[in-house]
Amino acid sequence: DPLRIIRIDRSQQINSGDYARSPYLLLSVAAVEAMTINVCLLAFLPVFCAIVWKSGVVHRNFRLQLCTSATYYSLGTISRFYLFYAQYSGAPDEGYL
Repeated sequence: DPLRIIRIDRSQQINSGDYARSPYLLLSVAAVEAMTINVCLLAFLPVFCAIVWKSGVVHRNFRLQLCTSATYYSLGTISRFYLFYAQYSGAPDEGYL
């Protein structure tokens, strides 16, 4: 098909049968996806706060609220790293959670 830009090799796809044979494959794919999203959010936070703080159009209190809420949200993102660690390493977390 000349209009097809991407050729998909069907022998290299991961399907539910692969997950059933190796459950750690599913865990690793989910962990890599979630960690990538969280790292990107944390890396973008200083850029976001710098852009918001330097914009002079918006009132200073509103800019401060935006930066504070972004920082507060980053605490939840950072706490996810411990939850992933406890989930995938099998470390007991009853004393902390």
